Amino acid sequence: MLLDLIYGREERWSVPEGTTELGKRIFDYTTRSDACEGVRARRGFIAHLIDRLVEEVPRPQLLSVAAGHLREVLLCGAVKRRKIGRYVALDWDRESLEEINRCNQGYDIETLHATIRHLLAEKIHPGEFDLIYSTGMYDYLQHAAGQRLTWILFRMLRPRGRLLLANFLPGILGIGYMETFMDWKLVYRTRRELLDLSMNIPQREIRDIKIFAEENQNILFLEITKR
Repeated sequence: MLLDLIYGREERWSVPEGTTELGKRIFDYTTRSDACEGVRARRGFIAHLIDRLVEEVPRPQLLSVAAGHLREVLLCGAVKRRKIGRYVALDWDRESLEEINRCNQGYDIETLHATIRHLLAEKIHPGEFDLIYSTGMYDYLQHAAGQRLTWILFRMLRPRGRLLLANFLPGILGIGYMETFMDWKLVYRTRRELLDLSMNIPQREIRDIKIFAEENQNILFLEITKR
């Protein structure tokens, strides 16, 4: 729900019903914060990436890990034009998966209930994919788990498939507010630390690797392409 409130500024949502005048000011300030700008840019980047992918790969297979409500679909023309071969949304929250099903009827999006532990223990095998992405999960993973999961997800890629991971950069404005008032403590990573998550992948299996930030320089992306 929090991400929906952040995205709501782009969707022209009204302030939540019953909000006081002070609450409206706080809502306006927080949803305009650097972190929220980064989150909105992250969603837009994913939607644009999927739209580009269908021009390169006919009916690609996609996996979203820790999919949340999968709101990038709202911006994704490829989904609306039914250009996707298979789109799997994995999450451990059943209510989030129900929301995906409710909002995307007719688009053949598969929902898969699984936890991080299931992934790390390799207890699930959802298939092979042209694009696997995770936009928020790595903000909560410590280094060892992040490295192992990156290797596991990489192995699910088809040849020339891409793995895209996102992580907040350290030092963004608003960390103090998030940690003090929201008790929202994330794992922030520098470029070197994010790149380190790929170290379990043999170099011979990597075709290309890129690291870059979204337009606001608040969130990093690590993109690894398989040979």
